[in-house]
Amino acid sequence: MIVWTQSRIRRLMEQARQARGAIESLFVDDAISQPDSKWAWGQFFHDTREHKQYGIYGTSAGTQVLILAGRGPGNRHVLGARKLLQESYTSQDQNNRFYKDHHYHLIYKLTSLIEAEIADQEMIAEPSAAMRDLISRLLPEQGWGEFRNSDSDRDIESRITSTAVALLALRKYRAFRGTHECEKAVTWLCRRLTEKAAPAIYELGLGILALTEYRGLGDRVATLDETLALATSRLTEWAQSRKRILLGADESHHYPASCDGSRGNRYLFFLPDCLAALAFLKVGCPQRTRRYVLNVVHFFVTNIINKRGFRSVSRNHFCTVDHLWVYKLLSEFEVVEVSNLLPQPYYSWATMPRLAKVVTSLVFLGIGAIGLYFNSLSAQSRQPLSSWKFVFFSALTAVGLALFSRSVWEHIQGKN
Repeated sequence: MIVWTQSRIRRLMEQARQARGAIESLFVDDAISQPDSKWAWGQFFHDTREHKQYGIYGTSAGTQVLILAGRGPGNRHVLGARKLLQESYTSQDQNNRFYKDHHYHLIYKLTSLIEAEIADQEMIAEPSAAMRDLISRLLPEQGWGEFRNSDSDRDIESRITSTAVALLALRKYRAFRGTHECEKAVTWLCRRLTEKAAPAIYELGLGILALTEYRGLGDRVATLDETLALATSRLTEWAQSRKRILLGADESHHYPASCDGSRGNRYLFFLPDCLAALAFLKVGCPQRTRRYVLNVVHFFVTNIINKRGFRSVSRNHFCTVDHLWVYKLLSEFEVVEVSNLLPQPYYSWATMPRLAKVVTSLVFLGIGAIGLYFNSLSAQSRQPLSSWKFVFFSALTAVGLALFSRSVWEHIQGKN
């Protein structure tokens, strides 16, 4: 088990910055050039196929990562990727496969486009065409379904995943927050997160991320704070029982889709540990979650630095969208105060002044020495201690010397 001290956490933050740099390089090195100065990314890095696949998810992920990395909207990759995404959405030419194959009828591809549009903006004053499209798909008194081809061919059932990602895509459009539709969508999400007996971990993670963005609606949505606390508690219970060997495993989200009236199923993959850790950071990293967050960050950072990226276990690929989520996690982790990440039982020790640590160590040593002294004195005299005194001083010796040894060990670990 890793002993998390302030210096170790600071070192992890440095490693997180290094890992973010590695992710940025992956996107830069694997950008796919397209005609007319456009750029794109596919589902996987290091794609060995002759005709490299590219799509909305990968291109949105690349755009977001490069902007988060500080490349700016004028960067040639960002500029070219946004141009490609915009044309894929607006062009009704049959040569546009995204239009011909109804890609943007899926809620997740539409929200991916919007996330790429808003990545470098703090607040949206006027919604884009894609944002207006997304808002128009909101079901009456509910949230969002997962596809819409037309009014007669659409998903009429709201779902946690689709509603959470839609709310996240609209989080920077402040005027939307004041609408009745927004209030009802957040209310529906709260109700569903509360009522669903066993939500998937990615549903809890996405739900928490969405609700934290709309906390200001607490005066209009009476159940918001209560739902956020309940979802966080459920996610915490899962995280505390999570085995280290499972870190990095993914969950799949299967959902209905329709193309020209013919129904089918699609799927998305999520990294539950990444989403859970990010959600905990967004809600303030409660004490019970800190060790888990640190372990998750350490896992992804180590993988990315040592293996030049994170390879999905089940898919056996370096997935672009996975790296977007990991990049968001590391970015959020790096801005948290170290003292707000220290887990118990090392929190008090790690934050003590140096003199207090020395005095505390000497007190522990003194307690152990007192117990050892009286037991030794009794052994050398003709009047042995009574049974209860012998047990008491033996326990005093064991506890005192154990605490002293532990404090010295933590001091050594803090320097490493």
